[in-house]
Amino acid sequence: MESVQPNWEWNANPIPETKPFFGGFYADPAGVLWVRRLVRTESVNDCDASPAVALAENRPARPCFREIEGFDVFAADGRYLGQVEMPLVDLVEQPTIDGDTLVLAMEDDAGTIMVKRYRLVLPGER
Repeated sequence: MESVQPNWEWNANPIPETKPFFGGFYADPAGVLWVRRLVRTESVNDCDASPAVALAENRPARPCFREIEGFDVFAADGRYLGQVEMPLVDLVEQPTIDGDTLVLAMEDDAGTIMVKRYRLVLPGER
């Protein structure tokens, strides 16, 4: 913003220097632990390299990267079972977990609420 409006000043809480590694912890009745976290980022082709373009067009800037979230899954005894990737979404409520399946209600950018199911696929099960 300072590059577009030289007299602009940040007036909210300070921006943290680091991002939390975990987004949440969820466990099923058998003790399988699903740890929500940022898995990776991807480049987006249709983005605004300069926020000034979006500001001039009176619209939100399109970011050049998107975050891919997912879950690291651990057995009740602590063994790492694998990873489940999912698109960046807003969770509407806590997920429901049953063994190797995670069910969650999520909201997309258009405000549509949907129920999605993700399944942990162990190596050799594909």
